[in-house]
Amino acid sequence: MRLVIVEDENTVAQRLERLARDILSDKLTSLRVFHALDDADDFIATEVVDLMFLDLNLAGRDGFELLKTVVARSFHTIVVSAYADRAIEAFEFGVLDFVSKPFTRARLKKALERYESPFRQQRTRYIAIKRRGVIEPVDLDRVHFFRGANVYSEACLEDGSVLLHDKPLSRLEQVLPAHFERVHKSYIVNLSRVATIRQSGNSAELAMQSGECVPVSRSRIAEIKNRLI
Repeated sequence: MRLVIVEDENTVAQRLERLARDILSDKLTSLRVFHALDDADDFIATEVVDLMFLDLNLAGRDGFELLKTVVARSFHTIVVSAYADRAIEAFEFGVLDFVSKPFTRARLKKALERYESPFRQQRTRYIAIKRRGVIEPVDLDRVHFFRGANVYSEACLEDGSVLLHDKPLSRLEQVLPAHFERVHKSYIVNLSRVATIRQSGNSAELAMQSGECVPVSRSRIAEIKNRLI
């Protein structure tokens, strides 16, 4: 795992680093600590990152403006913050977990385990997408399906428009609520936006309310049909 910690309190940053190294052990391939998001941005621009620990209060900057910026990236984000009253809001924007300060080793271990687990984050309401240099929160109700696009994914909306997201399908899947289902290696579908399922022999496709059709893997046909009944 390639981990970045963004925390402006030096003692907290040191503890996060020490515990992360202890918990992850040889799974950790790199770890960098930054005290400001701007400095971290310079690193992220040229290096691959898997996970970020982010404090929501960095030198007085608006923590949720920072959050909207990082959740639009390809990596996962775990918030580590004293602002526990804003945890629900953070989850709505698709963070992998929210660890309240002060935290224990056990709580941090649980958060790190979510990175590699099939755990689904049920409270996400928005995806943050960067368009023309501006971060735009997009309500998940508008998304009919996600389509894989190499190391990225495409959010296909109700009006037929397509928005590019930095996260691949495998990472998006972890932070999407349960009514978003992986129906094919290249597609995640909003089941509440399916008009009907069409089957011919061993092949099937989902006709979406937007008029588009999405293929269903043979191994998933029976399960998806049951989900739609």
